[in-house]
Amino acid sequence: MICPLCNTEYREGYYTCADCSVPLVEKTKPNLPEESQKEEFYEGEFVEVFQTTDQSDILTVKLAFDEEQIPNNFSGDFFLGYRPGLLARFFVPSEFELRALDVLRKLTLNTDAQRDRWTPTGR
Repeated sequence: MICPLCNTEYREGYYTCADCSVPLVEKTKPNLPEESQKEEFYEGEFVEVFQTTDQSDILTVKLAFDEEQIPNNFSGDFFLGYRPGLLARFFVPSEFELRALDVLRKLTLNTDAQRDRWTPTGR
């Protein structure tokens, strides 16, 4: 089992990341050849598309972006473990901004009860 945010590995029997307080996911082997796993570079700048202080929102957005293969970073990636209550800010390469905002719109539409907490920040 691994944490989908910080990638810390856990032994069997653990279900929540001690640092991030999010549910662990099954560790899967990449299904891409090693050559295609090279670091990617993007022409544009990284732009902020979303911010929240809610850990479940962080996990939901991170997993949605990963599922749609949208490269992303959130401010919690830059220090050891996300701290509850701190603002997490999601960034994507500018060439992925419209796709990311579209994904966020779909997530917002499916979570009406949480809509007021979500803050899309795209231009």
